[in-house]
Amino acid sequence: MRALLLSVLAVALVAVAPVAAVAAPGGTAPDVVLLGTTGLQWEDVDPTTTPALHDLATRGALGSTAVRSLRTSTCPADGWLSLSAATRAVDVDLRGSSGVDLLPFGDCRALTDPGADGRIPAWDVFTSVDARGSYGAVPGTVGDALTSAGRTTAALGPGAAIALAGTDGRVTGTYAPVDPADAAALSAATADALAHSDVVVVDLGAVRGTTAAERAPSLALVEQAAAVVRDALDASAPTTLLVASVADAFAAPRLQVGAASGPGVGSPAAGSALTSASTRQPGYVITADWARTLLAAAGADGGVRTTGAVVTGSDTGRSAPDAIAAARDDSVRTVAVRALVSPHYVGYALLIVTPVLLAGLVVRRRTNRGPSPRTTRAVHVAALVGAAVPLAATLAGLVPWWRTQIPWVTLVGIVVTLAAVTAGLALARPVARTTLGGVGLVAGLTVLVLVADVLTGSRLQLNGVIGTQALVAGRFYGVNNTSFALLGAATPFLGVALASPLVARGRRRLGALVAVATGLVVVIVDGLPSLGADFGGPPALVPGIAVTALLVAGVRLTWQRVLGVLGAGAVVVAAFAIADWLRPEAARTHLGAFVQQVLDGEGLDVVARKLSQNIGGIISSPAAIAGVIVGGLLLWAGFRWRVLPVEPVRETVVAQPLVGAALAGACTTLALGFAVNDSGILVPLVGLALVIPLVLAEWTSHLRGRAAQAGAVGISRSTSATPDAS
Repeated sequence: MRALLLSVLAVALVAVAPVAAVAAPGGTAPDVVLLGTTGLQWEDVDPTTTPALHDLATRGALGSTAVRSLRTSTCPADGWLSLSAATRAVDVDLRGSSGVDLLPFGDCRALTDPGADGRIPAWDVFTSVDARGSYGAVPGTVGDALTSAGRTTAALGPGAAIALAGTDGRVTGTYAPVDPADAAALSAATADALAHSDVVVVDLGAVRGTTAAERAPSLALVEQAAAVVRDALDASAPTTLLVASVADAFAAPRLQVGAASGPGVGSPAAGSALTSASTRQPGYVITADWARTLLAAAGADGGVRTTGAVVTGSDTGRSAPDAIAAARDDSVRTVAVRALVSPHYVGYALLIVTPVLLAGLVVRRRTNRGPSPRTTRAVHVAALVGAAVPLAATLAGLVPWWRTQIPWVTLVGIVVTLAAVTAGLALARPVARTTLGGVGLVAGLTVLVLVADVLTGSRLQLNGVIGTQALVAGRFYGVNNTSFALLGAATPFLGVALASPLVARGRRRLGALVAVATGLVVVIVDGLPSLGADFGGPPALVPGIAVTALLVAGVRLTWQRVLGVLGAGAVVVAAFAIADWLRPEAARTHLGAFVQQVLDGEGLDVVARKLSQNIGGIISSPAAIAGVIVGGLLLWAGFRWRVLPVEPVRETVVAQPLVGAALAGACTTLALGFAVNDSGILVPLVGLALVIPLVLAEWTSHLRGRAAQAGAVGISRSTSATPDAS
């Protein structure tokens, strides 16, 4: 009997053991551990000076975190609030506030531990209307989602408390302060959190300063905290580990550290590139991605609205040291590009003014003594070079100019060289003798390079002087507003250049079809969610292409046809958006997301945010400032010479009606692009900066051709008037 009882007891213990192991929190590994910090850049991570940080960050995929919230420089509170809200969030602007402890944090709030009741200090401020911003951030979203999913949490440090607070402003689980100087207390708190919680978030502290000397003291404290946590993690079972710097170093914006390893992110190999569906770029993620990944790894992301996506690793074949070197190179590039964006636009604007002013000299001289061949040729060459600058600036990304001693000199040299080579090709006799040959070549190469870049991942546009900036954390892939403006301006000119031989033979309808086919390729690349994913592109491109095609076909534009063209653009973008919305939520771009927002009743909020960004761009964009300069100079030139720049445009359109068709189509696209894009003022300014030199190039080509014909006629008459020598 005793043996039978012992056997039954043994069987019962075996059956109950798995249940007990699940029920008892002690000794189990958490689902996810997020080690957060602020101001930590890859330049700080080194196996010798920061061995713990280096070890934690190189266990899996690594890359850069773009931490931009709603201000140029992201404060620690902004970053942690963005984690808590799973979207862009921001603390109120503290500049000029009284009674707020700012030192030594500049314009940023100093984070402090929660109160005895677990409530986050300043939570009412964090959730105010001003702090919610245009993204409608709801701090506490992540904490509530974890609680609803039944996940236990532990927060260590004030930033972690914000990340894991509920919408009521109280930490959802346990809390412990972080004091790197008290290693024993931090070690005990970390071990307890790892043993009894499903989700653990640790605020390692903040790295402050600009120079290495300024950053060294705070970096040492972050390293001390990381070492304690690393030792505790090494003693625990495998778990999903996220390492993320979520804010800037109280200074100018920089790319921050990001790394992920473990089953929750696919167990990526060490050295693989960190990426997400938000960026589609290897080596880049955004802050909201960390919130989404944390929730997904904890099994608590069901029904949570977030602008982020789960991070993954993309195997690039690099070792961890090579991956860190690449991330540092990206950081150097973003800083160099940020400093040159405004000078580039101003310099480009002045460059465009050059052929315009020279054109004024041609008009004035012709009125008095006839056109000067030298001045006309100078305008022609300057216009072709100016039109080729956007193409050259895009291709400049193929050369690592930011690694040189004087980056801006190298960049200028590359752009000028490439623009000159392009102009030289347009001036070559086989091209120059063809109708619209030079204009078509420059426009065609511009379209070809931009489309090819989108098809291959938009790497040239990312961190280019006329592309997207990773530090803005807006668009990382597809067709950005600048590229759209260039495509909208260049595509009609390419279309009419290809249609010109057919029109010359009287086959206008076939020529119109060629212009439509050319534009259709651009519309598909621009609008498809898997390629350009440009919400505001098709409704502006389609009408412009249609206007060009109708004029090429010789069809007179009426109000009915114009309305039909606009309707066609709306139908095309609606089709792209609905097709994207039908895809799984994780695979949607902002096209499908907008459809869902409309269905949720949030469409007007999105439109209002776009309009606000559009209006704000007029006074803050470098292109807008450059546009004011160009506009002022053009107005001055117009008053000075009266007919400038009307006469060159009018004369070109009369001499070559296809240029008028391209000009009408481009202006239609640029005008609509201004209305439907969030940085709308950039669209007409950049587009016109390409259209103006293209028109001037064709005008001077017409003048030179007419002068050549006049010279040939004069020679013929002189020859016929000479007596026969025989």
